[in-house]
Amino acid sequence: MVNSYITKEELLLLHHKSIKRFGGLDGIKSPEHEGLIDSCLSHIQNDDYYPDLESKSVHLYWSLIKNHCFEDGNKRIALRAVTFFWLKNGIEYDVANSFIKQHGISLTEGIAAGKFEKNQVFSIIQDFLKS
Repeated sequence: MVNSYITKEELLLLHHKSIKRFGGLDGIKSPEHEGLIDSCLSHIQNDDYYPDLESKSVHLYWSLIKNHCFEDGNKRIALRAVTFFWLKNGIEYDVANSFIKQHGISLTEGIAAGKFEKNQVFSIIQDFLKS
């Protein structure tokens, strides 16, 4: 059950901190890209389309990578956003950190390169969260 959603303000702060720490250009590319962010954050709150934590997580993760809404750091923010979303919903820090270590780079790069379909990402996240 999802009790708390990531807000746009939280997402932008996560992005800003990531850019400050790792480098790159801060900010959203354009008003159109800002709309894509708003859409993603709104859609994950729709239980008809995304009924559980896993499906909401996949859409958030997938959308942030595929839509390239930020000037830099799109893959980093996608990974940070999904794990932050989990933390907000009671997933322990060690579990979120373990996901980053086990799947973070390869899955994130694979999504960006088109090597994974969305349903494959769902299976990976679902299996991980159930283990």
